[in-house]
Amino acid sequence: MKRRRKLGQHLLKDAEILDRIVETAHLSKDSIVFEIGTGEGDLTERLCRYAGQVISAEIDRGMFEVAASNLQGCQNLELILGDGFSVNRSFNVLVSNIPYSRSRQFVEWLVEKRPERAVMTIQKEFGDKLLAEPGADNYRAVTAVAQAFFQVTRLFDVGREAFSPPPQVDSTVLLLQLRKDVQVDLHLVSSLKTLFSFRGRQVSSALKHIFKDEMKLQRFRETLGDEMLRTRVEHLTVDEAVNIAKRLVKSTD
Repeated sequence: MKRRRKLGQHLLKDAEILDRIVETAHLSKDSIVFEIGTGEGDLTERLCRYAGQVISAEIDRGMFEVAASNLQGCQNLELILGDGFSVNRSFNVLVSNIPYSRSRQFVEWLVEKRPERAVMTIQKEFGDKLLAEPGADNYRAVTAVAQAFFQVTRLFDVGREAFSPPPQVDSTVLLLQLRKDVQVDLHLVSSLKTLFSFRGRQVSSALKHIFKDEMKLQRFRETLGDEMLRTRVEHLTVDEAVNIAKRLVKSTD
């Protein structure tokens, strides 16, 4: 149990909630599902019933051995001992109870992997951040990154009593559906993070810190207009932030 707490692992054991998660993933025999954190295999076993293939990674050896024993009957399962974020496999759906300690890393990893959809159980506070609107206190770079590449929807909240051991925080289940109108570009992710590092400043002030070349700065300012330049970074809509970030990428090529 101490090992699980250290890793940020809280095993979701409530059968009704596990069934709801699988149902909302809309799996079929064409689904190649990836799961980070097998645990004892409660969610994994359900995924195997409906998906064509399930790939599940567990970083804890003891937990891996328990899962391997519990899941012997799952013929469409590839069970991997290791860090799921380091596994190089192709998949089109992610269904996972994300370790709370890895939530922030998860978003950028998911952008890079580009699954069609992801159903994920995460800390409610972090889920609120991914759903935040411009101007909110929790509207941050990770918000813009998530919403730039995915349509983010809250499905339902999960109480602490559904887990073993119970976490100190509430949880929520989110659905992330890939926005196919936005091309994945890790330079764009980096640019968004840079822009939001100047949260609290007007866009014009942020640009002064980003550009060291005065001529480049002036040309860039002219493309935005006075109203946009006066807007504080945290009040930019996601689309506005993405537009500026895209231009920043091009201007620094």
